[in-house]
Amino acid sequence: MYAICAGPYKVFEDFDPSYVPQRIFIRQSLVENLRDKLIFGITKTTLDLYQKTFGQRYPFTKVDHVMSPDYKYGAMENVGCITYSDEIMCAQKHMSIPQLTFFCVVIQHELAHMWFGNLVTMKWWNDLWLNEAFATSISYQACSIGGPFVDDFKEEAWLHMAGYKRWGLGDDLMPSNHCI
Repeated sequence: MYAICAGPYKVFEDFDPSYVPQRIFIRQSLVENLRDKLIFGITKTTLDLYQKTFGQRYPFTKVDHVMSPDYKYGAMENVGCITYSDEIMCAQKHMSIPQLTFFCVVIQHELAHMWFGNLVTMKWWNDLWLNEAFATSISYQACSIGGPFVDDFKEEAWLHMAGYKRWGLGDDLMPSNHCI
């Protein structure tokens, strides 16, 4: 693992021969808040679990993690590249266990989309809810299973999921909701 500079971004690389290559792109001003070993480790643990669970190898040749300023969404999967809001991933030097659990689950959620969303895509946008619901569900399950780099968050995972469930049930009661 080593780092190289690329303009205002710094690039961290992990070329473990047992896994697909990984890189992290981050603004140099946030490097001291980066948890590169944790990001690389969660990714490896999750790829192992998903490959076993889905019966399909990771379908792409790399995983890039790009920290983006002022990013509207928490994260977004692209083929072999995940973009993250740097507010979620590296804005703070110290993070609580609930914050780190969310950090872990975000990575796992976006990795799930590498199979379900990128490798296999729904027929039309009106089924996007199913893709997102599956990625959310499997990411919390992956976090609760644990493994290297994930064990510290497995107790918190279901508590965090319960908060999402409460939010979902609240939205379900809104008059703007519609039957599926």
